[in-house]
Amino acid sequence: MSILEQKNNQNQIKMKKQLLMCLLLTIFSVKGFTQSIHRFEAENYDSFNGVSIETNAALSGGKNIGSAKNGYWIKFNGIQFTELDTRFDVAAASRTQTGSPTVGSLAGTIEFRIDAVAGTLIGTANINATSTANWTTYQVVSAAITQTTGTHDLYLVFKPVAGNTYVGNVDYFEKITNTANATIYNLATNVSPASSGNITSSLAGNQFVGGTQITLTANPNFGYKFSRWVDGNGNPVSTTNPAVFTITSNLTYVAEFVAANTPAISYINSIDGLGIAGLTPTVYTEGTAVTLPIPTLTNYVFYGWSTSDTVPNTIKKIETTAIGNQVFYAFLGTVGNNQPIESPAPGFDSVFLALENKSWDNPNNFNPATLPIAGNIVSCKVEIETTANVFAGDLIFSGAGTLRLRGSHKATGILMFKEDTRIYYFTSGAGMTLDAPIIVSGNLKCEMISSIADKTVMTLNGPISGSGKITPLNIGQGSIVNTGVLLLKGDNSEFTGTWDLAQKSTKFLGVDYPTVIEGNVANAFGSGTINVDQGNSVVFSHERAAGAELKLNLAGNSKAVLNIVMNVQKLTINGVVFGIGTYNKTTHPEFFDGNGSIEVKADYNGGSGAVVPAFPGAEGHGKYVTGGRGGKLIYVTNLNDSGVGSLRDAINQTGPRIVAFKVSGTIILQSELGITDNITIAGQSAPGGGITLRGYNVKVRGNNVIIRYLRFRMGDENGVEDDALGGRFLKDIIIDHCSVSWSTDECASFYENKNFTMQWCIISESLTNSVHFKGSHGYGGIWGGLKASFHHNLLAHHSSRNPRLGEYGGRTIPLEGLLDIRNNVIYNWGYNSCYGGDAMNVNMVNNFWKPGPGTSNSTKERILSTGRNLDSTSPMFGIWGKLFIDGNYVNGSTRATQDNWTYGVYNQFHGSQLPVSEADKAAMKLNAPHNPGEITTHSATNAYDLVLENAGASLYRDAVDKRAVDDTRSGTATIMNGGNGSTNGYIDTPSAAGGWPDLPSEAAPDDTDGDGMPNAWETEKGLNPNNPIDGNLKTLDALYTNVEVYLNNIVKNITDNQNGTLAVTEFSNKSNLFYAYPTVGKNRITLKSIEDNDMVSIISAAGLVVKQVQVTSLETDITISDLSDGIYVIKSQKTGMTTRIIVK
Repeated sequence: MSILEQKNNQNQIKMKKQLLMCLLLTIFSVKGFTQSIHRFEAENYDSFNGVSIETNAALSGGKNIGSAKNGYWIKFNGIQFTELDTRFDVAAASRTQTGSPTVGSLAGTIEFRIDAVAGTLIGTANINATSTANWTTYQVVSAAITQTTGTHDLYLVFKPVAGNTYVGNVDYFEKITNTANATIYNLATNVSPASSGNITSSLAGNQFVGGTQITLTANPNFGYKFSRWVDGNGNPVSTTNPAVFTITSNLTYVAEFVAANTPAISYINSIDGLGIAGLTPTVYTEGTAVTLPIPTLTNYVFYGWSTSDTVPNTIKKIETTAIGNQVFYAFLGTVGNNQPIESPAPGFDSVFLALENKSWDNPNNFNPATLPIAGNIVSCKVEIETTANVFAGDLIFSGAGTLRLRGSHKATGILMFKEDTRIYYFTSGAGMTLDAPIIVSGNLKCEMISSIADKTVMTLNGPISGSGKITPLNIGQGSIVNTGVLLLKGDNSEFTGTWDLAQKSTKFLGVDYPTVIEGNVANAFGSGTINVDQGNSVVFSHERAAGAELKLNLAGNSKAVLNIVMNVQKLTINGVVFGIGTYNKTTHPEFFDGNGSIEVKADYNGGSGAVVPAFPGAEGHGKYVTGGRGGKLIYVTNLNDSGVGSLRDAINQTGPRIVAFKVSGTIILQSELGITDNITIAGQSAPGGGITLRGYNVKVRGNNVIIRYLRFRMGDENGVEDDALGGRFLKDIIIDHCSVSWSTDECASFYENKNFTMQWCIISESLTNSVHFKGSHGYGGIWGGLKASFHHNLLAHHSSRNPRLGEYGGRTIPLEGLLDIRNNVIYNWGYNSCYGGDAMNVNMVNNFWKPGPGTSNSTKERILSTGRNLDSTSPMFGIWGKLFIDGNYVNGSTRATQDNWTYGVYNQFHGSQLPVSEADKAAMKLNAPHNPGEITTHSATNAYDLVLENAGASLYRDAVDKRAVDDTRSGTATIMNGGNGSTNGYIDTPSAAGGWPDLPSEAAPDDTDGDGMPNAWETEKGLNPNNPIDGNLKTLDALYTNVEVYLNNIVKNITDNQNGTLAVTEFSNKSNLFYAYPTVGKNRITLKSIEDNDMVSIISAAGLVVKQVQVTSLETDITISDLSDGIYVIKSQKTGMTTRIIVK
């Protein structure tokens, strides 16, 4: 291959897949033959199903993929194949499991398929178990490529053998290609005499490029042993087995075997000296290694074979040097002491014995040999390891009972730790997480053993209770210094014991391994006493982390680090009770560090009771999220993807935190951005035109999250198939005034979340004909939730899912959630507007539906196309949703506006749902709403104006949002050529819409103390611009901290405009002929009716008539100050028409 050819080849690869780490190596033989190797880092897949990415600095690329379960796959787009491709080489590691109990046994296969998960199979790699103890012992295995040409998507599909959960981990794979000028040689193999053995090769096939290294292994059959290699003419070649050589000519290798002695093997039970029947082999061939069998003896676990009848051993095979008859004695018991398997003690349902391995999801490790279920009590006096499978039983640790963490894993049963038990991990990574209820009755050690630099974190999600002692200990691995952090993320209110930070590991003398306990949630430390010494520290990162009373003992140079303003009712340090007041590093530098303080108050009310909205204007079920309130202020100072000063770095820090911006512009992401727990991201703080995120998807992956005034415009430039913004299985989230577009799946999908709000957002221009593997896929979002609100949002220019109402496909409990959708504006849907809602509880109230130029005629009146699950095997089968649908306005359809159900719902069933009976219709329709949460509701027509005026990142509207709003107002589509065939406002690629807008930049205001509040503002408000602590004080407002007051004030005009402060909230505009709306004055409404002489009744939610009013004109002013807060129906006696109001 010429240098020019190499460069051209490399350029083609880069153009085809920018993110692919493709290593092009050229291997030259002595004769100039060439072969190219294209390396693909496994973690750089284009799309995937199920697998996880793991960090390992020792590997190629620094990462690998794991969690390779049955049917999971990774996909690489647009791989070029030629007839010269010969094989794949895969670097993989696997450990022993139930289906592959010994090193070398088959753990599973990796199938190489093209164009689909079930597409044409072009190669299979057999992955063997490489270790009994880890997933990091890598070997390279080969898979011959069935001749394939052209450009194809390549899928690696994982198939573990029966009994195994995982195939293993994959570092990389390589495609080996012969070059056009290579010389090919033939290799012939044979054995002599016939049937005396066989030959295995390191490479598949019998034709190879000159210069290729090959390994041949001669495997004798029983009764034979290897003698030598000869060529086709019988000339001696070698006596070494295996034979390793480089092929430079046509070759023949013949393995010669000779007859060998076959002595007997005897198996004896060391307990009684009697032979053990039924074991094979009973003879062996001298000179050939033989693996010994594993006996099964009732009530005993096998320890190992020994050649002595009194001394235990763990002999596993007969070596090649053995001669003559062999006698082996079986020793039993977990330590070879011939003791029977422990049976469950009284009060226990089973006992964990680690009979096969240490995994808590292997039934053979328990006696009896079944996996414990919820309610079972399990005794554990040995080491047990977590796995990805959730453990359901209660585990009682005693004696040498130890829990080894193997990742971020979960138990739903109680884990009780008695005296001298421990939890630990041993890793080269950043740490591990245990999500489980814990009771500590004795001394529990939590040991962190990591070789990572900086810090390693053991996270306990709790809750933790009990009166014992918890001793975190950072042990390290003796080389790289780090800090070990025990991070408490649960409500540990019931813990009354001791947090012991007075210990330090002595394993590696001369290497300092400090230990930290950090609490970043309410009641993280419970009522426990905290003892700190040896240079260790305790960190408080939540205003209620210590509960009502903090008992602290500090010795040596150890300190308490205050990241927030913490409120307690009683503070005791070293036995001294501190009075009411504020204490920090200024008042007591000998005790405290950090920029926070402790406020001792008599009016402490404990807990994390959510009584303060996330911010003024926060509404719906996510109204009371706290986010990063009280935590540290972190500035984003650059537009880099990562590193110091980046948004990613701010998000990846721990503890409550408020993220503000000193820059504006577009951040080009290099990978998915995951947003973690206890954070407020204040996009409104960015100067100039604000912040846009581009290039990759953003996922909310934590609880207690506030996101405001950001733009999420992913795009297709990296070939990523995902939502622009999404999250599921979380709680306490509010997303406000964000702009989301240019996704390659849905724009914004949130479901299976609890206490969630998405409000005042613009969700527009999902990419239609883009990179999604299904083809056309320009969708708005999937919306669902256990208590979720979506209100005052604009959805524009999506072909479908506007939105789709749905939950997780594996859900088994019907009608569990509560989804409230109100006052949204939906414009220019394509072939479908809103659909779904089967087996869900849903409100759809006062939304504004406006067809556009791309809207299909058959869906122009569609409010919801609902249905029920038609899979008879599903627990959700045949269950309709419980739907309250009212007050929705369908532009262009008076009948659908006046009768939402008949024309907007009942006329919209998919053909597969028909027929739908009248009983079915009655079953789905509710006459009263589900709980909407605390929310301001406008009429649909009023909401239309308010949403278009205020929604999205509207502090500065970029060209994308302006286009969505202007198109909605005018009923047109600005973009008529989407780039890949789409028209009528649907775009396929950002370049068709002008690409990412440039955002104006301004200098950030000076903030000397870095507390998130500009100097000038602090001075104006009487604060100190040189005091970094006063941002978390509440000197300006009784509800919000000072920095929150500043951030909220930035967008105060928008907040005031969008809702107002009327005491009555209009709830429904059932008919243009009879409706009510708030008057300018408080506590009054105006009722409009077609009847000027009527009696109207005001009816409570309980069905009681609480007030009657005589109507004498078409407009009547009614006082409602005598009504208590609640939902009321106003009903006309003459016409029977009704409307609804909320009084609050």
